[in-house]
Amino acid sequence: MTVTDNASNFVKAFSEYAQPAAADDDEDDYEFCDGNVEVHDVQSVVASTEVDDADDDNVVYLPPHQRRAAHMLNLVATSDTELTNNDPTYKRVSRGVLAKCSALWNKTSRSTLCADIVREKLNTSLVVPNDTRWNSHYHAVEKLKKLLQQHSENLMSDVCQALDVMPFRTNEISFLTEYCDVMQPLACALDMLQAETKCFIGYLLPTLTSLETKLRQLRPKLKVAGPFVDAILGGVAKRFEGYWDRQELVLASITLPQFRLRWLDDGKKASACSAVYERWRAVT
Repeated sequence: MTVTDNASNFVKAFSEYAQPAAADDDEDDYEFCDGNVEVHDVQSVVASTEVDDADDDNVVYLPPHQRRAAHMLNLVATSDTELTNNDPTYKRVSRGVLAKCSALWNKTSRSTLCADIVREKLNTSLVVPNDTRWNSHYHAVEKLKKLLQQHSENLMSDVCQALDVMPFRTNEISFLTEYCDVMQPLACALDMLQAETKCFIGYLLPTLTSLETKLRQLRPKLKVAGPFVDAILGGVAKRFEGYWDRQELVLASITLPQFRLRWLDDGKKASACSAVYERWRAVT
């Protein structure tokens, strides 16, 4: 397979130049589904066909298309979580807190004087988010949360006032704690799928399963950030729908020694993956 992001030019190219289904396809051939694109007989990426141009004896087709999971998960974090704004309580608290966080990041990144004030009073510097990677936003919020918890309320108020930013209230600090608790599993999943070494296609389903399990366990403990969890779970379900039924993804995971069948939890997905595994064992 060829892995790309979700850009429309990639999706269109792999849709138009995919290997067409042969009339005498074997029942044992894999069938890979990516949206509305179906590709059969993935062993062959070059097929001889009859074309109008007599000079071309071979037509080169693109291999099966796999959309980059890290990019899809990044869209869950940035786009799908916008649904949390439908909850008025969450929207009111989150916008106020994150506006203060953004103000602090902007002040310290654009002014050396402000950065010196933070370093002098807190003996550290703030982490500024990077727009290209969503998990950098998590690390920036996590750093602020730790500073608010480690230092006294008066000291943090002095820092905010020196930077001309409204101080954080107690309920806002509690929200930041919940916000980071929810973001932590998602950030870890993104770090795993964006790894430059030791990241194989077999890591995908166990990583997504672990993410969903951790968020469901966390949901009952939250007072304000519950809609954030619901939005993430909904985004994962929508963007990765059908992935647990794809034979090549299941086999890639269960044949990795560190996963095998241990990552499967109870539920429909576990049943589907177990069924794929049993069919594979029967054939091999």
